[in-house]
Amino acid sequence: MSLSKKDIDFLRYYIDEKERLKKEIDTYSNMLSTGYKSPDFTEIKAKNAASDDAMIKLIFKNMRIQKEIEKRLKKVEIIIIKSYKIINKIIDPELKTIVELRAIKGLTWEQIGEEVHMDASWTRRKYKNFIEG
Repeated sequence: MSLSKKDIDFLRYYIDEKERLKKEIDTYSNMLSTGYKSPDFTEIKAKNAASDDAMIKLIFKNMRIQKEIEKRLKKVEIIIIKSYKIINKIIDPELKTIVELRAIKGLTWEQIGEEVHMDASWTRRKYKNFIEG
């Protein structure tokens, strides 16, 4: 998987997505380890219709979903790691700070400008030149 500087522009999204996927995995893990108290399991028990077969199918369905989420999480983590590697290679300390503040912390251009003591439009231009260059 190759990664461009432009992907760094979406780094904040990937960081948020990583946290969301971790929560989703925790949800499915809890369902599978706490007596299957999800709405799907409760509904099967209440209907008492071939509950053993239905319960097993639902357990495997939840396990498959969890595995898919884990695959997506690994892909997102790879993108994040590669993005950090690109950022760490930036030689210009001012540009590196701008990229970190924007891509990692998700600050606005005005906040970044205040942080690096520059006009917001200059920080935006410098960042854009890096991403497109």
